[in-house]
Amino acid sequence: MRKQGYLVLFFLCIYSNLDKRAYSAELEPISIDNHEIEGLEIGKNLVILEDSKRQHTIETIASGQLDHGFIRSQQTIPTMGYGNQAVYWAKFSIANRSNKPMSLYLVNQYAPTDYLTLYELENGTFQERTYGDKVPFIERELDYRYPVYKIAVPTGMSTYYFKLWTSSSAQFAIRIWSPQSFIKHKLHESIFLGGLFGCCIAMLIYNFFICVKFRSKTYFAYSFCIFLYILFSLNYQGLLQQYIFRTGKFIWAMNQGMNILVDLCGIAASTFSILFLSLRTSFPQVCKTFFLIILILSLNIANHLFWDIAAIKVSVFMSLIYSIVMIIVGILRSKTYRPARYYSYAWSIVMFGNMAVILGGAGFIPHSNLTIWGQFVGAALMLLILSLALADRMALVNLERQQSLEAQSQLQLNLLDLELEKIHTQELLLAERENSIKNLDKLVAEKTGDIRSILETINEGILPIAFDGQRFTITSDFSTYASQLLGRDDLSGDDIFKAFIDHTNLTSDEKSTIIAVFRSCLNEEGYIWDLNAHLLPKELELQIDDNKLLLSLDWSPIIDQNANITNRILLTFKDFTEVKKLKDASFKHTREMKTISNILDTDVRRFHEFLEFLHQGLKSIECFIRLDQYQISKNRNLGSKVLRKVYRDLHTLKGITRAYNFKELSSTIHHAEDVVQNTLERSEFQLPSEFHSCFKALKKQFSELRHINYNILKREHHDNVTVAKQKLSFLVRFLNSAPLQDHPRCEKCAYIVRHLTLLYRDNFQTFLEAELKHLDALCHRLGKPKPHLTFLNDSYVIKDDIKSTMKVIFTHIIRNAIDHGIEEPLERIRQRKDPKARIRITAQENCDDTISIIVEDDGRGLDIKAICSKAMEHGIIDSNNTYSTNQIANLILGHSFSTANKVTEVSGRGVGLDAVVQALELVDGTLLIETHDSRTHEGHVPFLIRIDLPFRYFERIENQQTEPSQL
Repeated sequence: MRKQGYLVLFFLCIYSNLDKRAYSAELEPISIDNHEIEGLEIGKNLVILEDSKRQHTIETIASGQLDHGFIRSQQTIPTMGYGNQAVYWAKFSIANRSNKPMSLYLVNQYAPTDYLTLYELENGTFQERTYGDKVPFIERELDYRYPVYKIAVPTGMSTYYFKLWTSSSAQFAIRIWSPQSFIKHKLHESIFLGGLFGCCIAMLIYNFFICVKFRSKTYFAYSFCIFLYILFSLNYQGLLQQYIFRTGKFIWAMNQGMNILVDLCGIAASTFSILFLSLRTSFPQVCKTFFLIILILSLNIANHLFWDIAAIKVSVFMSLIYSIVMIIVGILRSKTYRPARYYSYAWSIVMFGNMAVILGGAGFIPHSNLTIWGQFVGAALMLLILSLALADRMALVNLERQQSLEAQSQLQLNLLDLELEKIHTQELLLAERENSIKNLDKLVAEKTGDIRSILETINEGILPIAFDGQRFTITSDFSTYASQLLGRDDLSGDDIFKAFIDHTNLTSDEKSTIIAVFRSCLNEEGYIWDLNAHLLPKELELQIDDNKLLLSLDWSPIIDQNANITNRILLTFKDFTEVKKLKDASFKHTREMKTISNILDTDVRRFHEFLEFLHQGLKSIECFIRLDQYQISKNRNLGSKVLRKVYRDLHTLKGITRAYNFKELSSTIHHAEDVVQNTLERSEFQLPSEFHSCFKALKKQFSELRHINYNILKREHHDNVTVAKQKLSFLVRFLNSAPLQDHPRCEKCAYIVRHLTLLYRDNFQTFLEAELKHLDALCHRLGKPKPHLTFLNDSYVIKDDIKSTMKVIFTHIIRNAIDHGIEEPLERIRQRKDPKARIRITAQENCDDTISIIVEDDGRGLDIKAICSKAMEHGIIDSNNTYSTNQIANLILGHSFSTANKVTEVSGRGVGLDAVVQALELVDGTLLIETHDSRTHEGHVPFLIRIDLPFRYFERIENQQTEPSQL
């Protein structure tokens, strides 16, 4: 491997010097006479000037101003290297020693030259002729693969100039021929080229025939490689331009096309090497090297097409690299694989020829037939040797196949012996099988009888259905119960739809769905049924004469041994009419008992007030929805107000019913509330039919509630007051504990009066005790402990005509406090607060004949920034103005204003406080929010709610205790 490394380093050194040239500065004319001239090389008689900027003209060159820049070549074929974009000028003189003018041919024996111009002085002016692979072939003077310039050399000394410009190897491969000698040379050369190309084409046809016959990837890669090399050689030798691309329409193919063919040859050769030497299994790492070579060559093809950055040099360098790699791999593989020897010989020859051409083109070795024909002849020999290698490979494959056939023959003999034993065993098994079949037939007959008996006695409908391509018919294996139920003795062959399904309550769409499911699943895999079975009905109503039966259905496909659905389906059904009635009755009873339990949890007076509140609320909503729809459609403001009023009333009723734990009723109200909200969001002002259906269900549930309370439980409301024995006993003991004072308004008398009053009237504590007793369920749903309610100055009783309004007020305010204001228990602990929150309610009599009710809690407070952002988002306030904290806080009293991220059944719609404000307006009350800016914590501001009501709705109880009471 060290020697291989040195070899690679040697070629890298060669490649790095491809541009170097050696010249001297002397000029010597070419002397001719009457003798025949046969390919006289004039390279050493040329003086050459490099025009790197391509700016000189023939007049400048011929004037002698640049003679000092000319350098005489010391090579028979002066070469300036690959990929040099400079223009080179060459000057030479011919001395005609004869006594008459002579006709000569100047032949440039390098076809890939782009442009080569000959300048000849005639009558004081220069005549120019330009030939090359970028000039249409038809413009040439002679039909020859190399450019040929005819000149008539007068007696004496004549001077000629060449201008060379090419992107390939820059070289002056000029030879002089006399006409007769050139004709002979052309004939001999044609025979030689015909032999070489004939050999290559014969190899291509032979290997392609084998490729087609045996469908071999290896032969295909090799045939493709031969094809590409033939194209490259035809191009390199100038034959494509001579015989095919004569008009110049495909000049690109003569230049970049030839360089791309070099890379394509490398790709094809690498692919052939991988397949021929089986490198994927024998040398995986080397296989990766070939893949890398293919990748580099592919990228260089793209380089040729789009960028042309040193692309020719890369092509030349890579041809040397993959040739070396192939020789090394062939030598290594030949140790274990015989055909690899031919592979090594072939690539060694090609490598030798490539080196000769490349080094000759770079000017490192003198030009000769070896540098001209070495690559072409070496490639032809390579193709021949690789064909022998493939033949050897086929012979080796045939040998291995022969050995495999012999082993297979022996194996067949062994299998034949086993087959004879198997036949004997099968004969024994066949006899046993016949006995088993007889026994099985007997067993099948018995089982068939049993099944028939079951079908006659089973209390279940069984209908096997078969599809005959047009109809779905009932087969003969139906149950007796099914025929009795359908009123037919023989259902066999009847259409399942006419006999059964058409007598049910299924719609046309549902029947069409059944047919579609059947057609899509029959004769398909089993999972298709699983995907579509949910579309089939599970229950239906069967109409037989005047009877209606409720049937439960079960559809099952008949599966074959391959888990595919056959053309049969089994339908079973049961009559569950009575079961359904029992279930409905049981559900109704359970629902009724749950309702009774909730009713009994509330005393008669409170529940009567609850029913009356519901009745008034539903009556109010019904009045609004019965407004003249024509007036609403004409007045959009009226419609909006009506819907918002209905929305607020529903929200209030939902809070009250949830407080009394009537979940079904509150869910129905919540649904109706959603319908109204969606109607408002769509800017529509007429309630849809869905709302009317929902409201009808709501009235029905309310009627059931009244029926259970008054008719079943007989809980009629009277003005009687029920007094607990313990309270009366306490009052008696209190009166007996000390003598009464003479003053009629003594403290004991006031105490007795107060407690007797509260037996039939409510102060704030007793009123809220009944209304908020169901806070436990709400707190449990929210995951928060029930808060402490504290009442200060609870010295007033509430009159009956304000109680409904007070329910609205405290229902919404207390629920909002628990849901929004009070933090989670862990958050309160983190802030060093009691996990149980505190809500304080204070009554305060004012001098203007009003009473103030102040509600505050120890929760987080109001998020002023969130309120401000929401208000600006909805255009309620202007971002350019400045507002106080109290002004911003009171924005939450607006219609549908909420900062909640999501709407729940408890809150989040922005309706609660709006409903409170609207209820207060009806009783001449007001609501105001006051903040405590000095106690701001993490952006939240503590606040209190002040409710002012006329004092006419309350009465004062004298000498009320001053200590706070708790609920």
